[in-house]
Amino acid sequence: MNISTDNSTEFDFGDKFTARALEMLDASQALEFAEGLRLGSSLSSVHAREYARLERKYGTEHPRTQEMALRLQANEIAKKTLFTRYVAASTPQPDPGAGWAVDGFVRTAAGDPVAGITVACYDLQDHWHRDFGYGCTNERGYFSTIVAKLPNKEITVYLRPSKGKKLVPANEVQLTPKAKSADRVEIILTDEGGQGDCTPPSGRNEPRPPNEPPGNPKDSASPTTKGPQPGGVPSGPGGGTGKASPKTPRKA
Repeated sequence: MNISTDNSTEFDFGDKFTARALEMLDASQALEFAEGLRLGSSLSSVHAREYARLERKYGTEHPRTQEMALRLQANEIAKKTLFTRYVAASTPQPDPGAGWAVDGFVRTAAGDPVAGITVACYDLQDHWHRDFGYGCTNERGYFSTIVAKLPNKEITVYLRPSKGKKLVPANEVQLTPKAKSADRVEIILTDEGGQGDCTPPSGRNEPRPPNEPPGNPKDSASPTTKGPQPGGVPSGPGGGTGKASPKTPRKA
């Protein structure tokens, strides 16, 4: 980036300078958020003492007590928001090198981090891009993945969280990976369940073989490829043609 002063002198800020400036900006923001957390904690203590006093004097149903309870709750929400922003600002992004990196945080709708969640790149039919690998969240809900080499053509990927072998409902995160770049995302789970155990991804279907065209295999399945029916009895010989074997006439 070139910047000209009043004397028409141009300064060329290279990638290293820009990266360092962003680090300093993140550090400055982290300090501001940390100070906000300190003040918020002090305010929470004041509100908690005042709530206890009003509760003893008027009871929990009195308007003044209820108003203080609302203030205490609002301050706790503000503290959680500040802490979320502090964690993000104080966490450096991974270096993509010549490839592409993606990192971010997985949280519940209430803003709580979720550990042990697997995050990976999928196509629109929820088939996992194996070459992109996967990441797992830590106790802060943070994950990161670095793809050393991207495909030769531009593609769109969808970041999906999963627990075990099942995808977890979440907000849609759509990205177009670029070489020598990094993206940071936030994934909000609509499933309020507990932490996962960080297993390799699979998606709603098994990963598509390289020679299989895109699409949902279930949509193209024909009655001749059905598996076992309820009760564990195969629908055809060998477990799967779906056709009854011809009867052999019994000799007299």
